[in-house]
Amino acid sequence: MFFFHLIPTPEHHIFVVNVDEEKREALTNEHGGAVRTWNHRIKVEPVSEKRYLYTDEVEIRAGALTPLIWLFAQLYYRYRQMRWRGLARVLA
Repeated sequence: MFFFHLIPTPEHHIFVVNVDEEKREALTNEHGGAVRTWNHRIKVEPVSEKRYLYTDEVEIRAGALTPLIWLFAQLYYRYRQMRWRGLARVLA
């Protein structure tokens, strides 16, 4: 993994805990480097026939670095959301 495609990150482990197709959600437990816990829930909810609401919920535990990792997560998920929207426009 790389920060914004430029800076290599420490090894990161991702364990898929559950994928519930009926609820349209997935749960992972992750960790690596300074991050002891990165629990991630992804939800996709239909808004209309052609629109969906995509939500990331993340629990982060990284000791004293938690505020810094939280800031990174905010930037990362906003960047990823921007890329998802661009892809959706291409596929529409």
